[in-house]
Amino acid sequence: MGGPVGVVGRRHYASLSTTPPKGGTRRHSAQSAARLGFGRFLDWSFFQQHGDRRVGGLLISRIAGIRTSGRGGAEYLVSERSGRRCYPQTIVNGVLSESLDLNSINAADIIGFEYYPPANTPVRYNSTGNGPTGAQCGTAIFWMK
Repeated sequence: MGGPVGVVGRRHYASLSTTPPKGGTRRHSAQSAARLGFGRFLDWSFFQQHGDRRVGGLLISRIAGIRTSGRGGAEYLVSERSGRRCYPQTIVNGVLSESLDLNSINAADIIGFEYYPPANTPVRYNSTGNGPTGAQCGTAIFWMK
């Protein structure tokens, strides 16, 4: 028998183009998850169409299971877990964001949004070290220009 085998893990995050997808091109990995029913997704065209509206309002109008909550003039995504308010981990362009004020985002600058409930968060985002709650409250992923 051989010796022990070491495995080095890397985090790989998908990226999106700011141009509309063309037929036959390879698409963002979220589309695979969407086909399997593992999350909820909004693409760049939705945000371009509604670029003059507040991001929080857009998200809660289209994504079941999330709401927004305001604190000190800021607006944050909120989910519910066991009847209590819970803040989903938020990732922006592949980087964990401790607190993303939705009022600081222009909808026209979003090229994609993904939301995963806790049970469906992809493994690459579901690590215990991600933020104060990890993915136990769900995962919201923003892809920005």
